[in-house]
Amino acid sequence: MRLLVSSLLIALATPALAQIPSASATAFATGNAFVARARGFNAVAWNPAGLGMVDNPRFSATVASVQAIATLGPIGLSDFKEFEGDTVPLDVRESWLREIEDAGGQSGGAAAGLTTMALSVGPLAFHLGTAVNVMTRIGPGAAELLFFGNAGRTGEPRTISGAGSAALASATSTMGVSFGRAITKGGRRIAVGATVKYTIGHMLATAEDSGTRLSGSPVEGQLSFPLIQSNTAGDIRRNLNNGNGIGVDVGVASSSGAWRYGLAVQNIVNGFKWDASKFTVRFNQLDIATRRSDFDEYPLSDFPEYAAGIEKLTFKPVIAAGGAYEGRKWTGALDVRRRTDEDGLEGGPMTQVGAGVELRPLRWLPLMLGTSWSSDALILSGGLGLRLGSVSATVAGGFSRTDFGSDPLVAFTLSAGTR
Repeated sequence: MRLLVSSLLIALATPALAQIPSASATAFATGNAFVARARGFNAVAWNPAGLGMVDNPRFSATVASVQAIATLGPIGLSDFKEFEGDTVPLDVRESWLREIEDAGGQSGGAAAGLTTMALSVGPLAFHLGTAVNVMTRIGPGAAELLFFGNAGRTGEPRTISGAGSAALASATSTMGVSFGRAITKGGRRIAVGATVKYTIGHMLATAEDSGTRLSGSPVEGQLSFPLIQSNTAGDIRRNLNNGNGIGVDVGVASSSGAWRYGLAVQNIVNGFKWDASKFTVRFNQLDIATRRSDFDEYPLSDFPEYAAGIEKLTFKPVIAAGGAYEGRKWTGALDVRRRTDEDGLEGGPMTQVGAGVELRPLRWLPLMLGTSWSSDALILSGGLGLRLGSVSATVAGGFSRTDFGSDPLVAFTLSAGTR
């Protein structure tokens, strides 16, 4: 038996949201270049030191802030839509399959972050949010079966493998409390801050092909697709906590004139851990020739190698640094974000660079543009805000462009705050 749970987030090459989802559609619209700019309730997700800066608001709050991301490739929804209601021609299916083979599989994913509530009062802030991630991959052999049936693309009987197919889904909620304190040196303002957060793991499910194969003539082969999942039987309220732990983020912020700077280390300490005693495993095995099968459910604790893989799937340290320039009618920012470990529950690229600008031709109607890029994707985003007194609403959108195509991104925040 083998388990590659912790590598799925990399191999699937799909997005994931952070442990504490950002409550700022402005950050989303400006390339997530927000480490130096985060103030008020936004500091919990980005940089707690912002709470100690002189321009931190006396009060800020938001409820029901939402972000969502989706990916599908190399064959996207637009490819399928072209043949809606019709049979996809043989040559098109062959072309699609070649693209999938070149990409190592057909990948898809979706991520959503909901900030239930976030608020700040002076140097103290609170954030409660939930992150949901779903990632899937269909291997080239499985795609061939879907497109051409068990005879395959040639129509000649042969053995087709399901290797490369996998899926992972998770849902966690995190409560974070942040505090920032100012330190003054000469003409420069410096602040330090820390966030203490408690994360509950609601759900985790992961499956990966471990030897599925099918032969056309005679029809024989086997199914082997182990599924590991958190307990779903019984009272759902008791099953909402399938792992938990405390983590700590730290940050530094400074300003000099119109310039702002920020450095944050997330998960410098993180004790979150899935509780393997609350998980089960189904081996989902079937041998066509012998008609032997095993679809029974077993306690995961009976299989230490599987349990060890689940327990390692946690939150790893992330380092982010950025700078921003605050002009009278515009703000520009640049961030660099680096994961320290390829494994981990958050996934995403190892290094990501983001840049954005907020334009204020009218004080109450800010316009935002941004981009972020990595070795995996280029993200282009934008947004529009409406500020009426102490109340602000921001809507943002964009798309992630990869070698596979383009995929949508959306965010919305309604907030209030006073200087």
